[in-house]
Amino acid sequence: MGFSRKKWNNIIIIASLVMVSVLSLIDDDSSKQSGPQPSSAQTLFDDAMPLVGLKLGTIKFEKVQTQWHCSPSVFNCQEWAETWKKLSIISLKKAPKITATPQQVTLYIDGFSTPQVWLLLSKEGLLKSPKGNWYKIPAQSHAHLLPQLDQQKRVSPSPLTINMRPIPYA
Repeated sequence: MGFSRKKWNNIIIIASLVMVSVLSLIDDDSSKQSGPQPSSAQTLFDDAMPLVGLKLGTIKFEKVQTQWHCSPSVFNCQEWAETWKKLSIISLKKAPKITATPQQVTLYIDGFSTPQVWLLLSKEGLLKSPKGNWYKIPAQSHAHLLPQLDQQKRVSPSPLTINMRPIPYA
């Protein structure tokens, strides 16, 4: 015997609800596996263990009392130091493919007896911890990861000066 029209309507409604529920669960699982969301960003340093210094090649900054002091060639000292002090990172589950040469960044953290050496890929916004974990840096911080160097304080050859005297007319 067949179902009545009312029973078929109920079956279609229940099947639709089940399908929507299953698809919602699949969507939730796939978004968790695709990578971290911006809400999962956490700060690298906190009040208990704040950043007190950083060295990037020959350029560095350090905190002396309440002020940041940088190498003489750094133009944007306060902005550069504050970017690193408040830096947020997002943990990556898999190591990214590296296409550039990373820069070595030495971090001096209050509470650590020895500095930590991290690897930085500033254009890609990636950091690698001493333990080998990879982190993504949110895009709004990429521009301030490296210091702006003052053009006049860079080491460069001195300009050629020529003493010109007026030629007397005879």
